[in-house]
Amino acid sequence: MPSETFLKCACKNCGGNIEFPEEGIGRSIRCPHCREETQLVRTTSRWEPPSPRRSKSILVIALVFCSLAGATAIGILAARKHSGTPLPRVNEVSAVKPAPADETSPPIRHRKKIVPPVKKISPDDADWNGLPPGEVVLEKSGSRLLYAVGTIRNESDRQRFAVKVDLDLFDANETKIGSASDYTPIIEPRKEWRFKALVTDPKAVRAEVSGIKEN
Repeated sequence: MPSETFLKCACKNCGGNIEFPEEGIGRSIRCPHCREETQLVRTTSRWEPPSPRRSKSILVIALVFCSLAGATAIGILAARKHSGTPLPRVNEVSAVKPAPADETSPPIRHRKKIVPPVKKISPDDADWNGLPPGEVVLEKSGSRLLYAVGTIRNESDRQRFAVKVDLDLFDANETKIGSASDYTPIIEPRKEWRFKALVTDPKAVRAEVSGIKEN
């Protein structure tokens, strides 16, 4: 009795492979993969079920292979037992001992990161973007108020807008104890601005320009 011929085609919706008898060509079925309706068509691939004689031959070959593998394993176990070599235990974990430290090697010394010192720019050396300051003095106004007074000159040929001066305050021990600032909306070309920054700490005996900014 001739064996039944099977064909394969791809679903037109999901592309999944569908295997069907040859007499089913042209029928519309529901795809077993995406459950959408597709038509069975003939393709170049063809598959025929193996004959009973071929299946029997494959089974015999598999049994022979298993028998040879089992005989080989039994022979290895017998050889190890005869030679006195202990068999490895299942799930046996060997303890790994750390390697001894070399006593002759020199100790590791951690190097210190060398940070170069920051060079402090004095007010006399600073460029201040073409707005050099003059001498700063502390002046009292009335009986309580203290001001840091000085001048800033516009050395350029254009107007300078929104100029702010920052000052550091120092006590008698030359310790910085605070800061002060003043602001002007404009400095005309080649002109000076006389700033007057309020000092809130009565221990201040000296003031020094720390920054001049133009916003």
